[in-house]
Amino acid sequence: MTLRFAAGNEGIYPPIDSRPLDAKSFAPFGGVFSFAGEHTRVNQGRGTRTNLGLDSHTHDARATRLQSALYRLQPSRLPFTVTILERHPLSAQLFLPLRVGHYLIVVCGSGPDGWPDVATACAFTGNATQAIQYHAGTWHAPLVALDQPGEFLMQLWESDTALDCEELAVAPLAINA
Repeated sequence: MTLRFAAGNEGIYPPIDSRPLDAKSFAPFGGVFSFAGEHTRVNQGRGTRTNLGLDSHTHDARATRLQSALYRLQPSRLPFTVTILERHPLSAQLFLPLRVGHYLIVVCGSGPDGWPDVATACAFTGNATQAIQYHAGTWHAPLVALDQPGEFLMQLWESDTALDCEELAVAPLAINA
């Protein structure tokens, strides 16, 4: 994990209002997959299968190990202050909710230097029926469970190098409801 500090991060950013998570708005940063989507009957009709269409197998050749982890998050409240952004340059990263009410996703684009362009930051509120997958290299804040504790399955490909996760401290970024 690499920790760097943003140049000129002494600035104050205007607050960002979170909005409901939807696939179209989130598309520049990754994918949104709903468990309420099309499904087929499986297991002799006792269940359903929903294909999420994930690109989790898309990764840099240096990332040779698929890592799966369980994230357990204590709830936080809005407004919430983001002070760290991270990215995973070699792999997409999936978060599949196992148990959660609502959760906060904060993302931003990259500037010409490759570091986050916090002026492009967006905040979304997801729910228990929505999985997300960040594109490789997407700057994002760590997930935040909002109204109750949350549990997520996380998957990404790793190389066991500093490129697996880069973190950057940023000036406080307030996220409103």
